[in-house]
Amino acid sequence: MSATCVTTDSQSVPDPSGPTQIHRDSHLLAIVAHELRAPLAVIEMASHLSGHPHINDMQVVQGQQRIRRQVKFMTSIINDLMDISHVQTGLLTIRRELIRLEQVADAAIDIVSPFIEAKQQIFTVNREVRCPTVFADPLRLTQVMVNLLVNAAKFTPTGGRIELKLRGDAHCSSFIVEDSGEGIALEDLGKLFKAFAQLKPGNRGMRSGLGLGLALSRAIVELHGGSIRAESAGRGLGTRFIVKIPNECGDRQSRSADAHARPRRPRRREYGRA
Repeated sequence: MSATCVTTDSQSVPDPSGPTQIHRDSHLLAIVAHELRAPLAVIEMASHLSGHPHINDMQVVQGQQRIRRQVKFMTSIINDLMDISHVQTGLLTIRRELIRLEQVADAAIDIVSPFIEAKQQIFTVNREVRCPTVFADPLRLTQVMVNLLVNAAKFTPTGGRIELKLRGDAHCSSFIVEDSGEGIALEDLGKLFKAFAQLKPGNRGMRSGLGLGLALSRAIVELHGGSIRAESAGRGLGTRFIVKIPNECGDRQSRSADAHARPRRPRRREYGRA
């Protein structure tokens, strides 16, 4: 769908300061170093084995694949660090255009499907009759949806359920990611969207990761004038993330087209196990 207008917005966030800043910086550097050390070790080992005189062609290919995976993982860490730096300095930008939420969902599903299928999880997409046009950055909004779906897959056991719901009305478009996974302790719900958040052992987000995905997601959603919140009844009871984006000019310019569109029944599509 071609864009009719494009704008650039930026977020202004004051730089953190205070007597404990040096301690916090040291802690964050330790987290980053820990996350980078493991992939670097894999790359070093694969590089060393590639020069072994008795290695065969298959082992060479496997070593190259390991290196590529680890480089991709490290690149994602660096991208997240750059993004969170832009958030903290007010330089994070979005480029908005007229899109339908369904387009964002299709792009996100293409990215996360391999993760979900690998764990044989049941993935259901529930699309409302017709999602209205929203004025948003398609790449950034896809980033948010991917973050939430990957988290759901990560913290939901094999064979568990994940559902993506798309909703919309005259004023707001929203999507909901719900899973049957580990859940979140009630006292930790407020910490989820803080950068480098480290939750208690056994809780969601405690294992590997910098804890930047949800912080970035919140910043992106708020740049759109929207909101994001998490809900959970407690550990072991699953989690629900709700993202709302105002339609803004996307709604105003699409009303006439939507008024003449044929109504469709809600669609449900399942991925993974039958």
